[in-house]
Amino acid sequence: IGVAYALNDDLALSYNIIESEKHDHASTGEVEQETKAINLAYTVGGITLAFQDAKTDNAAYSAGTSDDTRTISVKTAF
Repeated sequence: IGVAYALNDDLALSYNIIESEKHDHASTGEVEQETKAINLAYTVGGITLAFQDAKTDNAAYSAGTSDDTRTISVKTAF
C-alpha cells in the first residue's frame, strides 16, 4: 500500500508499506516481513534526484531482525 503526492511539477513525496509472509511449515511456521519507506524525488529537465529511507522488520524473514537503509539515486533520461 502506498500514497504519493506531487508537491509541485518537480517535487514528489511518497510513503509505502510492503508486507509479505514466508510459509515455512518445516521449522518456524509463518514469518511476516514488513517494510516502511518514505521517498522524495526532485526532477529538473531530464535528471531525477531521489532519496529513500526504509525500515524492514523481520528482515530476510528472520524473526526479531531489522534492517534500515537509505538510498540516494540519480537518474537521467534523454
